[in-house]
Amino acid sequence: MQNYRYQTLNALERVKAKYAEIEEEFYNLFGRRYGGMVETYKADDAEILFLTAGSVGGTIKSVIDNARKDGLKVGLARIRMFRPYPREAMGKILEGKKIVCSIERSICLGWNCGHLHMEAKAVLPDLKAPPKMINFIDGLASLDITVDHLEKALAVTIAAAEGEDVPETNWLVWE
Repeated sequence: MQNYRYQTLNALERVKAKYAEIEEEFYNLFGRRYGGMVETYKADDAEILFLTAGSVGGTIKSVIDNARKDGLKVGLARIRMFRPYPREAMGKILEGKKIVCSIERSICLGWNCGHLHMEAKAVLPDLKAPPKMINFIDGLASLDITVDHLEKALAVTIAAAEGEDVPETNWLVWE
């Protein structure tokens, strides 16, 4: 049984290279790229980074564009493949950020945070200057995550970055 689990782990790690290979093949055939295991949007110079997965990433992009007009350096990292976790890519993306706010539609019962948040926090020891992390839970039971919700999350994130005492995990569901 132990050998089977070891082989499974190694096979999953090989998926990362295979994914990049298949994505390049897709680009050569169709001329389109989708951002690898982690899509980024205006993340290179961002001080504040939204972290999410799925369709809410499109809504977050409009919030980012508006925040950028106001002079805020905000960006996005959208996880496109959760397993195997893109640890190396996330380390490069998170390095140098001031604060990361994860927006998610799920909760890790017993951890009081979402899955993306918990996994991203596991990368922090790999970094020279890890960012502060804050988590927002919203959109459970297929409820919409709206621009208003995301703007509120951004405001709370900015407050946390400026030193205000903010809970690590924040629920936007009932607001």
